[in-house]
Amino acid sequence: MANSATKAMPMMAVRRSHVRSRRRGPEGKTLLKAAVALLAALVMWCGWQSAQPNDVASDLDGTPVVSYTVKPGDTLWSYAQSITPEGQSVSKTVNMLMGLNNMASTQIVAGQTIVVPEQVPSAA
Repeated sequence: MANSATKAMPMMAVRRSHVRSRRRGPEGKTLLKAAVALLAALVMWCGWQSAQPNDVASDLDGTPVVSYTVKPGDTLWSYAQSITPEGQSVSKTVNMLMGLNNMASTQIVAGQTIVVPEQVPSAA
């Protein structure tokens, strides 16, 4: 007496799908290697750049500075306006901040850290 679990199951024909494998020729392999090498170089460069400290040249010669992290909605002009003493030129403060941070434009982005004087000189 054979147990039903031990009975042989009828073999069903298994149909294999005809999936064509993609084979790259020598040009495709060279292109793939170049793309991988370029991607690896880009990743290494980005990592290197993020690990390097930013040099700051001060136009204020010995003036104590602090860092400020730009908040969403900040512009260099609005920040300069908030730290400029009453009656002083906001434009001069903007120029001072640009020089202090080696900036070529007034463009700043949220999360960016800029260096600012602890106290804006009254002659700014």
